[in-house]
Amino acid sequence: MENDTEDRKARERSPRFPSLSLEKALDRATEFYEHEKRGSAPYAAAAQHWGYKASSSGAIQTFATLRSYGLLDGTHKDMRLSELALRILLDKRPDPTERNQLKRQAALNPPIAAQISEKWKDGLPSDATLNHFLVLDLGFNESTASKAINIIKENERFTNVSYSDTLSSDDEIEKTLDMERQQLKKVVSSTPQDQEQIIRAGVQRLMGQGTPTSIGSLAAGGNCTLTIVASGSPVTQEALDKLVKYIQLVKDGFPKADV
Repeated sequence: MENDTEDRKARERSPRFPSLSLEKALDRATEFYEHEKRGSAPYAAAAQHWGYKASSSGAIQTFATLRSYGLLDGTHKDMRLSELALRILLDKRPDPTERNQLKRQAALNPPIAAQISEKWKDGLPSDATLNHFLVLDLGFNESTASKAINIIKENERFTNVSYSDTLSSDDEIEKTLDMERQQLKKVVSSTPQDQEQIIRAGVQRLMGQGTPTSIGSLAAGGNCTLTIVASGSPVTQEALDKLVKYIQLVKDGFPKADV
């Protein structure tokens, strides 16, 4: 009889998967940070920070969830927030690009989430298809599969991206520069007025569409004044890096200074 009970428990046990969404897990990480900052704490203290007794299932699941997302390092005796968690929680810059990328990384840290991302690169399938995959291919019980599907969908909404990969920043820059190379062919043989229009349009493409606004001027000698314009907000370091690459690309199309 005892063996039958153990066999039934083994059949009903699902593969490991976070019991909380990434957003809620980051809330728990924030609670840990409010008490311990970058320092470490034993498991019992962490459980208290989360409002649980050390022996409760809530504390056990929270610890396992933060570990699964890669937000917590260490052991029961000495745990601390990971570098990934700190870079998400402490990044207060207006531009959320890097923070969103790190959130996406955390969402895909659980092996099953990564497996789903690889299997459906163009976006999540229907709930029925996901349920079929989790229950029949991965061995989830139906109740746990339903909870996992909800968490996967919550994580997708929270990170504001599908599980498919997006272009890296370098790829985006290269794609933009390809467009500018086509414009460069027109610059060399065009009139000064046409050159100005083409350069201004190029800056707009690199730094965002909209009505250009002057953000700086430079007296460049003679009757020449260079003006940097931008549209959209904010102007980030990444945008200025793109501008520098663009200027390096087009400068050879202009005459050298008179000696």
